[in-house]
Amino acid sequence: MTAPGPRPQASPPDLGGGGWHWGAAAAATFCIVVWGAVPLVTKVAAQEMDGLLVGILRVVFCLPVVAVMLAGRRRPMPRGWPLWRALVVVGLSSFIGFPVLFSLGQSMTTASHGGLILASAPILTGIVAALWHRKLPGLAWIIGACLGFTGVAALILIRAGGLPTDARPSLLGDLIVLAGVLSVAVGYVSGAQLSKTLGPATVTFWANLAASLLILPWALWWLAGIDLAAVSMGTWTGIVYLAAFAQVINFVLWYWAMEKGGIARIAAFQFVQPVITLILAVIFLGEVMTLPLIASAALILAGVGLCQFKR
Repeated sequence: MTAPGPRPQASPPDLGGGGWHWGAAAAATFCIVVWGAVPLVTKVAAQEMDGLLVGILRVVFCLPVVAVMLAGRRRPMPRGWPLWRALVVVGLSSFIGFPVLFSLGQSMTTASHGGLILASAPILTGIVAALWHRKLPGLAWIIGACLGFTGVAALILIRAGGLPTDARPSLLGDLIVLAGVLSVAVGYVSGAQLSKTLGPATVTFWANLAASLLILPWALWWLAGIDLAAVSMGTWTGIVYLAAFAQVINFVLWYWAMEKGGIARIAAFQFVQPVITLILAVIFLGEVMTLPLIASAALILAGVGLCQFKR
């Protein structure tokens, strides 16, 4: 069995103007719930381990997961430099650039700020998609994105003003997280495009495998210099969660959802992610959910709803 080649005259993915796809919406919702917990899990893991190492291990721990999946599904290796060049772009942006930069930045700033900055991903993804395909999203998406971004901006201002002195976010950490979000926006668009040729699972598995092998020597060198016995089981469990769910399973579902539901429309679901992060922060970190926060969350949800209309 040979690897599928590029399909002739493949049309660019829908940027948000097609009809509603319930399966894509359900998959996107699951992904956002899983990703909503990532800032908290990363923050907790970085308390016992260097944030940069957490990001590196998040990539490396994907290696056995994708190896088993590739062996079990017997997916053929993609052939041809154009396919591998595209896989390298996805691997570097989605599976190295984002987890490493995000984990490093999240270790320096607050969990709420990390989640809120991730909310800029729909805007960045839509912009990258428009530039990539030279096709603008519909007016409803643009208005919805602006509305959702207004809610995100309000959340950032409220969170920055209400944090205690010992829990204030770091500007450098926020900027590093933002760089990671920009990296994954490129990965989302390139991965969705490549999924039309190889399929979302194949793209995720092979790009993850390449990224894991590339960063493995660095991880082994770093791990050799730390006391592994001093790391708690909870931290290791968190890293496994970041790798297996946030890094592998979610990306398969996310690429599939964007392919079926449209890049811009599905990307708009990420506006809900900071709301989930804040709810989890209230439950597990004891943060207070104030009326202004609820109002900002309502703006975000309204923006997501508006983004679902046809152009």
